[in-house]
Amino acid sequence: MLHLELGRIDHQLVDARAREIDAALARFKEEVALLGISEDAVCEALGYSRRKRRPPAQYYDPKSGKTWCGTGRRPKWLAGKRLEEYLIERM
Repeated sequence: MLHLELGRIDHQLVDARAREIDAALARFKEEVALLGISEDAVCEALGYSRRKRRPPAQYYDPKSGKTWCGTGRRPKWLAGKRLEEYLIERM
C-alpha cells in the first residue's frame, strides 16, 4: 500500500516539474520575442554555440576603408601594392 502511495506521489512530482519547465520556457519565449533577441544570440548566451571570431585586420585602405586580416587571397585593392604601405601599426 505504501509502495503505491509513493509511486503516486513520485508521478505527481514529475508532472509538477514538467509544468514548471513548460511555464518557464513559455516566459522565456515571450521575453525573447519581446526583446527581439536572435536565435544565435540565445544559443551563444546559453553556451551552445560560440561566436566565430575573425582575426584582427592587419591591412587598411584609407581610400575605401576596407581591411584585410592577411589570410586567404589578397584582396583586389591590394593587388600590385606593397603590403608594408597598408600595414596597421599596433601599439
